[in-house]
Amino acid sequence: MSMPRVMFVFTILFIWNTEYLFKPNIKELFSYQNGLNRLKVFYKYYGKVFLTFYLVLLTNSAIQTNYEQSFPAPEIKIISSANIETSDTEYILQLTGNNIDEIYVNKKPAELGSDSTYVSRLALDHPTTNIVVQAKNKYKEITKEFIVNRQATEEEKVLISEQKKKEDEKQRIYEEVLKEAAKRKKIKEENEMRQEKIKKNFSPWDGSHIKLTKRIIESMNDPDSYEHVRTSFRDAGEHLIVTTVFRGRNGFGGMILNTVKAKMSLEGDILEIFE
Repeated sequence: MSMPRVMFVFTILFIWNTEYLFKPNIKELFSYQNGLNRLKVFYKYYGKVFLTFYLVLLTNSAIQTNYEQSFPAPEIKIISSANIETSDTEYILQLTGNNIDEIYVNKKPAELGSDSTYVSRLALDHPTTNIVVQAKNKYKEITKEFIVNRQATEEEKVLISEQKKKEDEKQRIYEEVLKEAAKRKKIKEENEMRQEKIKKNFSPWDGSHIKLTKRIIESMNDPDSYEHVRTSFRDAGEHLIVTTVFRGRNGFGGMILNTVKAKMSLEGDILEIFE
């Protein structure tokens, strides 16, 4: 029982005994010549109050002694080669006792002094627990996951494990989505580059294939009579199939319509002329 509680009980008893405080006549108290009679009168009016007070103190002392024997004060140990009050190292707070296995908390040295508010409050919250402060680098690895698993019950560990599996699965799916997105982006970029390369093979004026048109003109009887009609192509993957329709004067002087189909490389070179 703490001292404030003792004082509270004593106050209640004191009020309960007020009839003995205000009843006596002071002249009557000191009118007896015999000391024994004076003592009897004093005990008659005040003895019960003081006897009750001392009984309360005696009982409280017995309870306090028994409590201290059953629940010894927490032992605060500071294990460090450096001065904990001046070092900038983060320390780990380890609690071991009847109700707590281990708890690790990163704290600055100023918060871990044996007389610090933090440690004092912790000692009050866990009266049967020893508090050990040790330099962080004394431990190989202390992670959040380690702390959670160290304190968790078996049922909680199962839930933690299941949650971790779900998070791992989400992470796996997320990584696959990123890979697929990167793959699609690469394909798109390659296709754009390919289309740009193909586009350079054709004239921006009339859409004719530049190198194929040059070959056609070179093979005509009257190159000056060349008139482009239309050009189309089919993308065959590694090459193009280009078809050009044009007009030209033949050996008899007449204008005729001709068609040339050729296999062309993506760079614009003629690989083969079909007709």
